Amino acid sequence: MTTAPNRQTTPGAPPVRDVYFGRGTIGVMSLIVSPLALGLLYTSTALLQEVAVTGTPLGSPGGQLGMLVSAILIGAIAHSARWSTIGISILTGWSAVFAAVVAYHSQYPPLKVSGLEALLLWSQLPLATFIILLAATLATRLIRTRKESNNMRNRPNPVEMTTYGVVALLFGLSATFLVYSLAPQTAQAVILERPDLSPTPTTRQWIVILILLIVLFLLTWLATRALFSVQLVGWFVLLIPGMFIVPLLSTLTSTVATPEHADLLSLAYCTPVIGVIGLLIVTSTHSISLMHRLS
Repeated sequence: MTTAPNRQTTPGAPPVRDVYFGRGTIGVMSLIVSPLALGLLYTSTALLQEVAVTGTPLGSPGGQLGMLVSAILIGAIAHSARWSTIGISILTGWSAVFAAVVAYHSQYPPLKVSGLEALLLWSQLPLATFIILLAATLATRLIRTRKESNNMRNRPNPVEMTTYGVVALLFGLSATFLVYSLAPQTAQAVILERPDLSPTPTTRQWIVILILLIVLFLLTWLATRALFSVQLVGWFVLLIPGMFIVPLLSTLTSTVATPEHADLLSLAYCTPVIGVIGLLIVTSTHSISLMHRLS
C-alpha cells in the first residue's frame, strides 16, 4: 500500500515554515497591520491624555483597550523577526510616515487640526516612536548578521552588566524628565474643545526633543548588550508608572489635574506618553531578544 508523499519533505517544495512565515507573507501582513497598530497607539495615547487633563486619569477604557491591542500587534510584528526582519522594517517605515506628518503639521499647522493630533504635537510622540523602532530594527539586523557570521561579541562580565544597568536606568529617568519638561501647563485647548489652541514646540523645546530622541535611541540600542536591563527600565521606570501607578495613585488620592495646578496638568499630559515610550521599548526589543536566542 502506498502512502501520500510528505509535503514537507517533497524534493523542490518549500518548507512549511517558508510558506507561512516567509518574507512575502510577513511583509504583506506588516504592511497591513503596521498602520493600524500605530494609528491605534496614537489615538489611544491622545484619549488617555484627554481624560487625564480633565481630572479622570482612568476614565478612558477605550484608550486602555486600544493601547493593549496596539501592544499585541506591535509585539507580534517584532516576534516575526524570528523568521525575517522585513516585518519590523516595514513597521519602522510606517512610523516614519506618521512622524513626518505630525512634525510637518507642528511647523505648518493645517487650517483644521483634529483634537487627537493636537495632543501629539507637544511631545512629537510619532517621532519618538520612529526613533525607538529604528534603533530596534538596526540592532535586530546587526545581531542577526553577527549570528549568521559567527561574529558575536563575548557576553559582558558582571561589572559591565552593572554598568549597563545603571546607564539604562539613567536613560530611563532622563527620558521621563525630558517628557515632563515638554508637557503643556494648561488644558485650555481640551476644555474649550479648541485643538487650534494646543501648543506646538518652540525652538527651545525642539532642542529638548532632539535630546530626548538621542536618549531613546541609545536606550533601545543598549538592548544589544544589556537586554534585561533595558526591559526592566522599560517596564518599571516607564510603562508601569506611566500607565498604571501614577494614574491609579492620583485617582485614589484625588490629586488629579485641575486648571489651577500647572504641575499636575503637566504630569497628566506626560504620563501616557511616558507609558507608551516604555511600551514601545518593551515590545520592539523583543525582536532583539529573539536574535540573541538564535543558535
